[in-house]
Amino acid sequence: SKDLKEKTEKLDGVKPENPEEEITLTDEATKISVTGKNLAGKEIVVKRLWIIKSKDVSTFDITFRDVVTKEKVDLPIGKYKVVIPKEKGREVLNVYHLPDKGQLEKVEFTQDANSVTFFTTHFSKYAVEYKSEKPEDNNKPGDDNNKPENDNNKPINDVKPDNRTARKPKLA
Repeated sequence: SKDLKEKTEKLDGVKPENPEEEITLTDEATKISVTGKNLAGKEIVVKRLWIIKSKDVSTFDITFRDVVTKEKVDLPIGKYKVVIPKEKGREVLNVYHLPDKGQLEKVEFTQDANSVTFFTTHFSKYAVEYKSEKPEDNNKPGDDNNKPENDNNKPINDVKPDNRTARKPKLA
């Protein structure tokens, strides 16, 4: 199998200038990858954004730049496959395209154990919405665990004054 690998590596290096060839670019930091044509000579730039205030949503701005000049380039409209690694053990509910103006647009996607995959014709900001975690999973460092929204789901039993079984406060 070693020979085969060498042969395919040689093949990969033959025609980098063919715009019709599908290639995959991967962002080192986020491991987000984009596969498509027209990507030769470009690199992917992914910025993590915090514009949606929810710990269940990850937002990314995906752009491209010229490998040589490092200037931002717009890709021609085409069909591009985007793969975004999932946060460990979490289930994705929705993927959204965030246009600069207007409403969120839901994007059709597939997911497996490790990542979310969707197709797009153009690039901009995308958000991945995760299913809310069970409270026991929230103890990750750096998360603000004292958000009030986490407690709203618990039934409130001992607040009703007319509930005879509620423990009465001891008078000092």
